[in-house]
Amino acid sequence: MATPSEDKGSAAQMADTTAPLVLISGGTGFLGKALVYLLLEQSQLQLLLLVRRKRGRDVDSRVAYYKKSMCFQSLPRSAWERVTFVEGGFDETGALKSEQLPTYASRVAGIIHSAANVRF
Repeated sequence: MATPSEDKGSAAQMADTTAPLVLISGGTGFLGKALVYLLLEQSQLQLLLLVRRKRGRDVDSRVAYYKKSMCFQSLPRSAWERVTFVEGGFDETGALKSEQLPTYASRVAGIIHSAANVRF
């Protein structure tokens, strides 16, 4: 998941900006999508989205599916240049786990923790 590509935000793209970097957990959820949309539409923030494997789907396939969500259709494709997806999540104790996070830790200006365990 750490390989830069044109379709995903990359560390190289982010290194060239002075915009604040905001780490978002839960950005792939229902409310998280609305949050990400608003931040991309109404700010110039760089976003670092934490994405976990889920229901047998790897992170790359979840990201591809995520970016096709109807809520993002009105965003220009260039908005995704401000987003970097990193694999990670929270363990059973609630501790944040991500091998990629240390790469970005010194640049993170804020954290929005919107992840939740929603099981009904």
